[in-house]
Amino acid sequence: MLNEHQVAEYLNMSVASVRRWRLFRKGPMFVKIGSAVRYKYGDLETWLNSCPGLR
Repeated sequence: MLNEHQVAEYLNMSVASVRRWRLFRKGPMFVKIGSAVRYKYGDLETWLNSCPGLR
């Protein structure tokens, strides 16, 4: 599982953008484990494949 910093690095964008997407439910699916936010690699790939302009 990836944290928001790893997702931002993978997508070559800021952590603030990843957080904004999460706030507005526009980004990849995420899970909360306590107060920690995590992204499953498979969910990230599925989301990327549904957004052709991001690759």
